[in-house]
Amino acid sequence: MTPFYALHHQVRRLDEELCGNGRKYSTGDVLFSDRGKRIVLGKPIAEGGEGSVLVAHSALGSPLVAKLYHPNQRMRWRKQKLRLMCSRPIRSPCVAWPREILYDELRRFVGVLMPRADGVPLGAFAFHAELLKKQLPSWSRYDLTGLCLNLSEAIHTLHRYGVVLGDLHPGNVLVSPDGSICWVDADSFQVEDYPCSVGTERFRAPELRGNYGDFLRTRSHDAYALSVLLFMTLTLGLSPFARQGGEGEMREAARKGVLPYPFASYKPPAGFYPPDTPGRYVWSYLPRKLRDALGHNLTCVQRRDLRPRVMPGYLARCLLQYLRDMSAGTDDIQHLYRLRDSLPGDS
Repeated sequence: MTPFYALHHQVRRLDEELCGNGRKYSTGDVLFSDRGKRIVLGKPIAEGGEGSVLVAHSALGSPLVAKLYHPNQRMRWRKQKLRLMCSRPIRSPCVAWPREILYDELRRFVGVLMPRADGVPLGAFAFHAELLKKQLPSWSRYDLTGLCLNLSEAIHTLHRYGVVLGDLHPGNVLVSPDGSICWVDADSFQVEDYPCSVGTERFRAPELRGNYGDFLRTRSHDAYALSVLLFMTLTLGLSPFARQGGEGEMREAARKGVLPYPFASYKPPAGFYPPDTPGRYVWSYLPRKLRDALGHNLTCVQRRDLRPRVMPGYLARCLLQYLRDMSAGTDDIQHLYRLRDSLPGDS
């Protein structure tokens, strides 16, 4: 696959001049797309630090949403970045890619039009056993592993297009009952020399320093965030750096790359023990290759470790083999995965 976007190493200087209007919009207001389509705003869906998301109605008929930036976020660099993204669209069910820039009647920049994705945010159910049972009562550990496979494959696909997600966290991905996923808030992704100017500390690679908009991230940084996300999904919310008696020290452990779980030739330092929860046992039942890959990604700090992180494509292959092993019903896997009483927190 030829990448749509070239990977850059130097962040561009962002033109922060405001180029939109100062108006706020609500249900019933009318905007116009790049191609002159009339867009009628529907009910609000969400609101965040950059702007608000509303249902968008148009003659196109396909389900759309409008992300409208707050007046102080309607900057020239954002419009330029969106123009680039809309000119090279990624048509994949794994991402809600920006389609057209939105303007007011005087053609002043307001926001962007994107496909509407269905599903529930990963963080709203996957990290709590009771919420998982309520939201997806038929799911087992097998389904959670399949979800991890889909997450890894989707990021591998986006990387092949030359995209770095940057702000990779459980609130930015929607999950359907069949386990399929769709990454949203794609307008914040890093493309070429436009940085991802937002981030989530728990998923920030330990070697990164400074404000998010001041540097470009790499696929290795995405691989770190994905590894944290996979660990938390497989253990129903347990942080990989949580340990007994170490409350409040997780960020420091993450910064130093100290994991309380053994793998390959790695042994945790003295006194580093996993928290006494059912989720701690999931690690020991992971296949060796998957355990070693996740462990390496979580403990290697790239400024001091010359071995690169394992990329999402390899993680996907490990997860696929894991699913095949579970389907084959080997004894050690059946011990943990039979029925639903294997889920941490289940009674």
